[in-house]
Amino acid sequence: MSTPSLGGRDVFFDPDYCIIAEPDPAAIRRAVETLRDRAIPREEIRDRTLAKVRAQREELTVFLSDLLKRMGSSQPPLTQWPFPGTRTLRRWATARQHADEITTLGTARKGF
Repeated sequence: MSTPSLGGRDVFFDPDYCIIAEPDPAAIRRAVETLRDRAIPREEIRDRTLAKVRAQREELTVFLSDLLKRMGSSQPPLTQWPFPGTRTLRRWATARQHADEITTLGTARKGF
């Protein structure tokens, strides 16, 4: 259950287990009751959400591997999460800050 928001976390929502309700107590109560009555096991919700997260991570892994290759890196494609040497990518930062860190990582690994 959520209220309308910005930020992108809704890509992990599923209409089976997440209702976007207006920020009104009665609407929130109805949404909670509806979800309660569906009785979807929490393990199913977790598994389905993590499947969406894994797909996003795989897409990011391919993108970053391609980016490193275009930057001249000879390292093999990234194959694990979190990426070795990129601990800082797991924190909030602007896209520009992350891009700068990736550039630094690619340069360091290339040996420049």
